[in-house]
Amino acid sequence: MGNISRIRDLADKNGVSISFLSQAIGKSSGYLANATSRDADVPVKYLPALATALGTSVDYLLGKTDDPSATDSDMQISDDYGTFQYDRFYDLCKKQGKMQSHLYDLVGLPSKAGSNLKRTKKVKPEILEVWAAELNTSAAYLNGETDDPSPVPAPAAPEQKEKAPQSDVDRLMEGLNAESIRKLREYAELLLLGQEQGKEKP
Repeated sequence: MGNISRIRDLADKNGVSISFLSQAIGKSSGYLANATSRDADVPVKYLPALATALGTSVDYLLGKTDDPSATDSDMQISDDYGTFQYDRFYDLCKKQGKMQSHLYDLVGLPSKAGSNLKRTKKVKPEILEVWAAELNTSAAYLNGETDDPSPVPAPAAPEQKEKAPQSDVDRLMEGLNAESIRKLREYAELLLLGQEQGKEKP
């Protein structure tokens, strides 16, 4: 059985239209229907996006495994990880005027991935972090681990010690090099010496 047959079977089981899948990989709406009629394999470069949309693995579409529920190893997520909250994601997009298709594009998902995300329980942490940054919230909120939509605060900047108040002399010397300071001191000493000599005269 070629990959087009597996794609068609999974699409039927998941209630996903073939035309939607065609558009999800950037092709015309009749692309996969045409491949089905010719029983032609879909090029491998389109399989990752199709596997994501169908909730399966590239290995299944390639016939390397007969388990359609298996995900690619780099997509596996621990069982103690939270559950993706599509409603929260949708509401934040709507309130902030963000296009969902733009957020999908940021992480390499098809522009119409929403229908599949509604049924998705696990979303990779790195994807959640990207979306959280775009939506000014936290990955934990999108994943149902907290009810607080506030973003994670950035680490506080180290406190800067208050500078001691500058004296008039310090302010005068600020920006001068060592040679200029030495000459200034010599000039001041000469002035003081002249004042003292003036006082000693009868």
